Amino acid sequence: MDNKKILKEIEEYIKNPKSGENEGDEQYSFVALKPSQTNTTGAGVILDSLAPTDFKIVYFGPAMYTEKNVQTHYKEIFDGYVADPNGKFKFYPELLEYLTRGPIYGFIIKGKNAVKGVKAICGATKNPAPGTMRYELFKILNIPYDINENGIHASGEVDEAKREIANFISAALVFPKENPSMDNITNFIKNHKTTEANER
Repeated sequence: MDNKKILKEIEEYIKNPKSGENEGDEQYSFVALKPSQTNTTGAGVILDSLAPTDFKIVYFGPAMYTEKNVQTHYKEIFDGYVADPNGKFKFYPELLEYLTRGPIYGFIIKGKNAVKGVKAICGATKNPAPGTMRYELFKILNIPYDINENGIHASGEVDEAKREIANFISAALVFPKENPSMDNITNFIKNHKTTEANER
C-alpha cells in the first residue's frame, strides 16, 4: 500500500469519533523520538522493542515542531500551565524548548489495542521498568535516566493518539517513499539532512 492510501486510512480513522474505542479494536498509536535522540540508536530501540509484537509501523518520518505543535501535542500540560504557571505544570517552558530544539521522528503504529500496548512497551515517564523503550535507550547510552529529556514519547489514550497523529502529519517535513522497514528507517535517519549530529 502506498503512502497516500495509508494517509487516507489514517485520516478516516482520526475523523471517526468511534474508531478504536472498543477493547480489541484496530488502533493507530503514535511514538516520537524527541530531539535529543533523533539518531539510529533511538530508532533501533523502538524497532527492536516492536519487532517481537504484532504492532506494525505504517508511517514514519521527521517533523519540526513549532510552539503551536507543542501546545497541541501536550494539550493537557499546556492548558494546565496557562491556568497556573506556578503549578504542577510549571515545567512547560522547558518542555517547549526541548521539543522545538530540533526535529523529531514520528512513528505511526497500527495494531489491536495499539495505544495501550505500545504505551506499556515505551515505559513510564518516571522510573521506566527494565525492558521498556525508555529504560533500554538510556542503558545503551550509558547515562542516567533523564525524566525531563526522556527521549521517547508514546500516546496514552485513543483520543490523545488521534490528536498527536494529526498534529505530527501537519508538521511533517518529508516522508520516505519506501516501506517503513527497519533497514529503510535506519538508512533514512543516517542519510537525512535533519538528523542531528549526536550518533553514539
